Amino acid sequence: VPVSRPHYELMIKAAGKPDFKVEIYDFVHDKEPRLYAIFDGRDYIVQLDRTMAEKFARSEDAFRPRHLFTAAEKAEVTGVKLKLAGKESFEFRREGDKWALAGGTLATFDPQAVDQALTRLGSARIAEFMKGKPLPGAATELSRWTITDKAGATLRELTIYGNAAKGETFARVAAGELTKLEPGSGARVFSKTRDFQVESA
Repeated sequence: VPVSRPHYELMIKAAGKPDFKVEIYDFVHDKEPRLYAIFDGRDYIVQLDRTMAEKFARSEDAFRPRHLFTAAEKAEVTGVKLKLAGKESFEFRREGDKWALAGGTLATFDPQAVDQALTRLGSARIAEFMKGKPLPGAATELSRWTITDKAGATLRELTIYGNAAKGETFARVAAGELTKLEPGSGARVFSKTRDFQVESA
């Protein structure tokens, strides 16, 4: 088999063991598409099932986290600063197992709403990493979140935008990177004052 450079390269890491490299080659041999693997330190080549080709052809984005916020992070949250539509600002702090309004004014405050807000934020999924594409001109800021742990360290800084005309939602995540959220996914993120108020009977 003529070998030049791998089409794909995997580096497998395990605790207490040296890194293990696997090189994958995908090309035509004897007029047939073939998939081969070379294992680091081995003097033989392995032919793989062609159905595995698409697994190796994924871009790096396929391995990136798709949720804006994880359940593990939610358990560590003790503070939330929130700005709605670039106007009203609120601060929430967890005291024991209950949330309190520490900044801003609400006619009524529903402590359970903060947990619900974090859950919805965590359920929002990224559909596309925009890679330098600009935010659509029709999109407006819906909410801006700064989420901190008990030590005061920032866990997440997120800004959510919506393009109502097309039903699109976007999120600016770590280091200002712009992402597009799955349809309907971002729309469930709390973005209105009434989301944090006690529902009237």
